[in-house]
Amino acid sequence: MGYNEKADTYTCHAGKTLFPIFIKKQKSKSGYESEVTVYECEDCTGCPHKEKCTRAKGNKRLYISKSFLEKRQESYENILSEKGFYIG
Repeated sequence: MGYNEKADTYTCHAGKTLFPIFIKKQKSKSGYESEVTVYECEDCTGCPHKEKCTRAKGNKRLYISKSFLEKRQESYENILSEKGFYIG
């Protein structure tokens, strides 16, 4: 799925837009608290990809932890850095 950072929306394979509908706070078993943004597709009615995309009766929902994505990107950049390549 494509992400539009400026509009904070995702675009599915059928070209439909997934808009943020609410932010959910959750706590893992280890006690880590995180925020998840829930996005919902504008309309999945009649979509040829729906069967492969979601099991939901209604529209597709996407749960995204923005802090996780940021930390994953930071980790990836660290791995590719000179320090990340250093074997000492």
